[in-house]
Amino acid sequence: CLKADPDYTRAMYNLAYIYNDIYKYDSSLYYYKMLYHLVPLNASVAYEIGLSYYYSYDYDSSIVYLERALTLNNKNADYYAKTGDAYFDGAPDKINKTAYYQKAIDYYSGALHLDSTLYLSMNRLGVACIYLEKYDEGARIFELVLQKDAVYKNIYEYNLACISSLQKKTAPAMDYIERSFKSGYTDLAHITVDTDLDNIRRLPEFKAVIQKYFKAEQINKYPGLFGKTN
Repeated sequence: CLKADPDYTRAMYNLAYIYNDIYKYDSSLYYYKMLYHLVPLNASVAYEIGLSYYYSYDYDSSIVYLERALTLNNKNADYYAKTGDAYFDGAPDKINKTAYYQKAIDYYSGALHLDSTLYLSMNRLGVACIYLEKYDEGARIFELVLQKDAVYKNIYEYNLACISSLQKKTAPAMDYIERSFKSGYTDLAHITVDTDLDNIRRLPEFKAVIQKYFKAEQINKYPGLFGKTN
């Protein structure tokens, strides 16, 4: 089709979509950018280019096109959410990571203003608050999403345990960590390296609750679970 008509936009879109679907993002970008030059005011094309860059881990390029999509259409919650993701996932490698996490917070807030059911965005919003040491705000977000979404309940409870630990609030931290285990949280590998829990991991009650929900052979795989050993 493109040989017969180099400006056939439907063929470009279909090819880009197919390559994107099989994770060939370079080829997908090639056709999306051909299309973008023909329809520069189409927000969905800018958004798809942003997604392709995002899934290629090129977060800065992703941000350029995702923000362009929002300039063209600022009423789409997914555009805000994915722009938040690009800032959030791009932050760890940045010198100015604080600014990136704040941008993520701004975009996630915009997404949730348009669609309050974007629970994964709400979770990431709360985590970004933790990274910026906005603990009370993060706790408020996780308590709110706990009332709305049961699917990821154990993750929200775990994050609330992290916030309480960081604030040196031992009792609520222990309550939330146990609640997370009851709800199905099982990632001992993450718990072992999560510095957010360092204020409680040496406590006898922390060891007791771990032993209550996990078998000895699981616990023994992670010698640093209860603090570094000399």
